[in-house]
Amino acid sequence: EGDRQLAMSHHRRALDIRLQVFGDDRVPVAESLTYLGELEALEGDFDRARESFTKALEVLESELGPEQPHLAVALSTVARSWTETGRDQQALAPYERALAILVSQLGNEHPQVGVLLFNLATVQLRLLELETALRGFRRAKTIWTRALGSDHSLVANALTGEADCFERLGSPSEALCALEAV
Repeated sequence: EGDRQLAMSHHRRALDIRLQVFGDDRVPVAESLTYLGELEALEGDFDRARESFTKALEVLESELGPEQPHLAVALSTVARSWTETGRDQQALAPYERALAILVSQLGNEHPQVGVLLFNLATVQLRLLELETALRGFRRAKTIWTRALGSDHSLVANALTGEADCFERLGSPSEALCALEAV
């Protein structure tokens, strides 16, 4: 607790210095806002973390443009802050935009695309968008299997997501098949 509070104090001070040196709309300011948001999230203050992440996102978009992979990371942190507060519906748009950016910049088969597909499918599963979630888990599994091998833990995560979807869709035999593949 004490170390985190000290870290928060240092990051706030760093943000103040960067604001004085660089002004509001510079990448170093976005970096400080992101670090601060991560600490706020660790403290459980997800609304405040989302404010920091959103400000960082605005700065990055203004400085780097709308199609940079760094922007996808910032969008993911905003989406995660929504899911942490149980507002999964609000997380969909930032995850979808982040996914579109990574696909356009890195291609359909990049492992980071798989991460975003998995995160998006997890939210869709919680929202009971089961068929859509199942497609996302399957795409993530395919990407990760090709890139990382079938024994990778991320492939196991995707198979578990598939099994959850099948179970909720009323297909226990398909759920069991997915779990046996883990």
